[in-house]
Amino acid sequence: MGAKLFNDEEGATATFTDEEETTTAVGESARSLPEDKTASIKDKGDRSRDSFLLVDDTLAVGLELLQNHLYRACMDKDFLLLLFDEQEEVKMEFDQHSSEQIDKLWDLVKGKVMVTEELASRHSEFHRLAMKNVELESQALFLSKEVEIIKSHLYLTYVANNAFRLHVDEQTWQIWSFIVIP
Repeated sequence: MGAKLFNDEEGATATFTDEEETTTAVGESARSLPEDKTASIKDKGDRSRDSFLLVDDTLAVGLELLQNHLYRACMDKDFLLLLFDEQEEVKMEFDQHSSEQIDKLWDLVKGKVMVTEELASRHSEFHRLAMKNVELESQALFLSKEVEIIKSHLYLTYVANNAFRLHVDEQTWQIWSFIVIP
């Protein structure tokens, strides 16, 4: 399974390939990613340009695509996300205009991790907060009472206008906890 991200506005392209090839990002924000392609946020300090978050695991690709969707939607940039199989046949397409598409991606990710019932039930609310950033402080005050942050090996941060963060264990890909950022 792979992923491609296109941003027509800046002419940038990112591609994901299998572990036998090196993943690269080319175009306006050209850069090469490490060959081990770990699931970490690249180029944190340069939010004015594209960052490509690509890894060699199907689930991680889904998580990174979800992060990209939320961040880019908040920034109101045009983009297209393609999820494709080994034969490079497109299986899913996502853009910033369709909530149904992002729900499909959420279902894909949810099906490959042990998602807590609380997290699943909060997804639509998190999506609303991330997309619209409405009444963030009051929502954060309410939700934070139900959150326990458990130490994990890897922190995947969903940066959608700093609306929330999701903590994922890198060994099991289990979603441990989430927090809303006040």
